[in-house]
Amino acid sequence: MMPDDAVLSLDKLDGRLRLDAPAREAMKTDFGGMLTEIPSAVLEPGSPEDIAAALKEAGRRGVPVTVRGLGRSVYGQTVARPGGVLIDMSSLNRVHAIGRDRCVVDAGATWATVVKAALAQGLVPPVLIDFLDLTVGGTLSWGGMGMTSRRYGLQADNVLELEVATADGMLHRCSPSQESDLFHAVLGGMGTVGVMTKVTLALIPAPERALRVQIPYPDAAAMTAGLMQLAHDDRVDAFQGIVAAPDGQWVHLIEATAFYSGERPDVGWVCEGLNGMIAHANPIDSSFEDFLFRLGDMTTLPCQAAGPHAHPWWSTQTSAERAPAFVEELEQFFDPATAGPFDLLIVYPMLTGRSRTPLPSLPRQDWSVVVATFWCVSFDRQDQLAAVLAENRRLFEQAAAVHAPGSVDPVAAVDYSPAEWAAHLADAWPAFDAAKRKYDPQGVLDKARRIF
Repeated sequence: MMPDDAVLSLDKLDGRLRLDAPAREAMKTDFGGMLTEIPSAVLEPGSPEDIAAALKEAGRRGVPVTVRGLGRSVYGQTVARPGGVLIDMSSLNRVHAIGRDRCVVDAGATWATVVKAALAQGLVPPVLIDFLDLTVGGTLSWGGMGMTSRRYGLQADNVLELEVATADGMLHRCSPSQESDLFHAVLGGMGTVGVMTKVTLALIPAPERALRVQIPYPDAAAMTAGLMQLAHDDRVDAFQGIVAAPDGQWVHLIEATAFYSGERPDVGWVCEGLNGMIAHANPIDSSFEDFLFRLGDMTTLPCQAAGPHAHPWWSTQTSAERAPAFVEELEQFFDPATAGPFDLLIVYPMLTGRSRTPLPSLPRQDWSVVVATFWCVSFDRQDQLAAVLAENRRLFEQAAAVHAPGSVDPVAAVDYSPAEWAAHLADAWPAFDAAKRKYDPQGVLDKARRIF
């Protein structure tokens, strides 16, 4: 039992509550590296019951709680609030069961761990983010969007059931048909209503191989036209536009991927009807597993070799008509002559109607085009970092005015005011607000970034 003046008084934990300076110091910032706060304590839960007990005690003492997976957030979303406790979910990282069409996993498990376990049974989650070294709970807390989202919706749309700890110290099993208010408020709720502890995910049969074809394009307009043609044809399984500057100038390409088992698809079929420089197309044939793990883990990201730097990353959704001009605007903002190996833009279409969960709220149009920036800025260039953050803010306001609701992802490096958070949730706000008041009335899980 902790002494009475401790930040929390918890006994009979299956894990441990860390009060030592090294453990707390290690959790002071996130991957973005721009916001810092040393937590008063770090809970390393050994069970979901530990989390429920911590939330209840935090509510009794008025101590704020922040949930952290692997700290991959880019603007303090997983950084503790002043005087607050941080729950390190990485200690709950097991895959509990794999069935013929589903799996049960801890929320602190990485997608890499889930994918390896599922592939061993010939299965895979329908939607995956490009980079698998992220936790299941982390991406589901904002929705989770990937190259196959135009077919299967968001990662949150493929969740069958959740176990959630709430501020009253209870563990809930919720689904679309059981305590659905909690289920729909937690998926996409940015960790502000309850804490996911276990997740039941849908699985589908996995192919054996992937043929990835990289097709150069002369400019953003031609690239976007090619992406929209692939979207409407629905021939290949995954595709995205990539804008990078390997030689000091922006280049544009589409990476179109066909999954297969047995005979390999023809490269010409993948490129059929596209308006790119087909003669220069580069095919890459690999196992399906190698395709999914093509970016490696956090230690192998190209930007990690660049020295200490911030990640003021940002993403939004715009219309197919506006996307080319928007991409060109971003290209003009960032000097390609100074771009590193990970300074790039990712572009891909999303069929918004495929998302069935209320959160995150998506733009009210049939097709939207996701545009994500991955600028990396040295801490020595505080002027450039300030400029990027200011540009993020300007673009946020521009996108919200044109495409509200749901244009800008809440995981981006931009502040949301309470009013902007409510506007982002749009029609889903009343139900979300009711769930917040019901399951976290004391605001134990409120975020440092003024979401509430």
